[in-house]
Amino acid sequence: MNLDAQFQEALFGEDELGAVVRAQIHIEARVNQLLEVLSPFPEKLPHLRFDQMLKLACALGLKEDSIVAFKELGNIRNRFGHQLNTRLTAGMIEKILNGLSLDDRGVLLRGYEMTSEQIPLSPFESLTPGDKFIILCVGLDKLLLQAITEVKFNARKP
Repeated sequence: MNLDAQFQEALFGEDELGAVVRAQIHIEARVNQLLEVLSPFPEKLPHLRFDQMLKLACALGLKEDSIVAFKELGNIRNRFGHQLNTRLTAGMIEKILNGLSLDDRGVLLRGYEMTSEQIPLSPFESLTPGDKFIILCVGLDKLLLQAITEVKFNARKP
């Protein structure tokens, strides 16, 4: 099973705890992929904590304007990992959403809106925090995939 299929299974096949922990693990794996394509010697990369990985990715060229959203995902994962009975809240979701750049937030919300024109979906604002979390995590994953694709494309340019 490829990483995208595993990611979807983790988001949709788990309770909130499982979805949060597994989503963060998959996002972390995607950040690792980005670091590998950004680094001329990826085999020399040390094992880093998630926040350190994000800082290194920025130092190597990742746009910083949406990093707060990734940090908030890590904060939510830590809450779930260390506090019993933690639940996703509207406030947690707002922190992720507000941690995105205005452009990235707009792309994500327009993408959801365009999808809802094709298939019947509830308006984003009326979704549960769990459903919003899934959409935001998919969006974060796609932001990282876009960055990976751009790095690979630019590496091929003469």
